[in-house]
Amino acid sequence: MCGTLRAGGDLRPHAPRSAAMAGTGIALHGGHLLNPALLATVPSAGAVLQWTPSRFGLTELGDASAAWAQPFGAVTARLSVQHSGFDAYHELRTEAAAAGQVAPRLLLGAAAAMQHVSMARYGGGAAWGMDIGALLEFAPGLCCAAVAENVLQLPFAEDERMPVRLRMGMGWDAGALRIAADLEKESRHALMVRLGVEYVFEHCFFLRAGVGTAPGEGAGGFGVRAGCWDIGYAVAVHPDLGWTHTVGIGFQP
Repeated sequence: MCGTLRAGGDLRPHAPRSAAMAGTGIALHGGHLLNPALLATVPSAGAVLQWTPSRFGLTELGDASAAWAQPFGAVTARLSVQHSGFDAYHELRTEAAAAGQVAPRLLLGAAAAMQHVSMARYGGGAAWGMDIGALLEFAPGLCCAAVAENVLQLPFAEDERMPVRLRMGMGWDAGALRIAADLEKESRHALMVRLGVEYVFEHCFFLRAGVGTAPGEGAGGFGVRAGCWDIGYAVAVHPDLGWTHTVGIGFQP
């Protein structure tokens, strides 16, 4: 059972922007769900809701999540909750994160999470973990970032732990055009390379696309910004497992 718990908790939600750019964005402003350090760039309080009705064509792997971010002076905090599962299996992840600017061009952040998994007739288990992230802007619009997921973790049971995942990325914001390149390595899988692009029309309409390796996959989507509201949609295509759709809505007064 513990191996099942560990495998189930491997899935992390991607906001429509990141999902449409093949999972990239740890070094682009606005990607604070991928990199806790980017919480420090949130200008005001706001909420994000997102829904993946099915993953790889399976409704059992779909999820829904909600998050609220709130600046407190030099520190910005976020609370989030994610649920996935079906009648016989449920997974709940709750997370508290905080970030701040520690130097003129350096942001640091951390997120502590509790992952709870339950299975009908078999019981369940819970584990605590922590993600840490950093972002450095070394030229105007050009940033590099690093994120370590599932560090400082407590096991589910019998020393069964979530896999540590390391990410490094570059992001370039040239105004209307944004480009992201990320490397991702998990202990049990090969190195993944992800590339994503975003083009902005009139500051309110966004076209996004991306590709990834190991195995090769493609993604695309769009976003619309209207006043305080952001609406996004993404679709990702796995060469063997099929399609994943993600929709989201954000509110930031």
